[in-house]
Amino acid sequence: MRRKSSKRSRHGMAVAELGICLPVVVLILMAAIQGAEMMFLKQTVAIAAYEGCRAALRPNATNEIAVAAAASVLNDRHIEGATIEASKFTTAKTGKDVTISITAPVAQNSTLQGWMFSPPTITSSVTMMKEY
Repeated sequence: MRRKSSKRSRHGMAVAELGICLPVVVLILMAAIQGAEMMFLKQTVAIAAYEGCRAALRPNATNEIAVAAAASVLNDRHIEGATIEASKFTTAKTGKDVTISITAPVAQNSTLQGWMFSPPTITSSVTMMKEY
């Protein structure tokens, strides 16, 4: 007796598996991209705040120098729409804390805008003691 080939019925099964698995794989891929973008944005905002605060601690530094240093990092990493708030570095006395805060909108800096649940903005603040 000859067995009948099961290739014909297997083709239908492959299409069904593809129809189920492909959307799941695409969903996982998009979630990974969105997660990586969120981590990149959060890290960039933190680094920009740190660099801005470090620039403000130099002797005779002004608010403009601090904001320019932070903006330089944001521009180098193509972060759009960020706001930079700096405390008054020129009037702060030696030994006092100075703070710089940066807020960046997530939607403007994401390729998959509004795809996943994400915060509307990411904020980072750095506080350091003025030494000079």
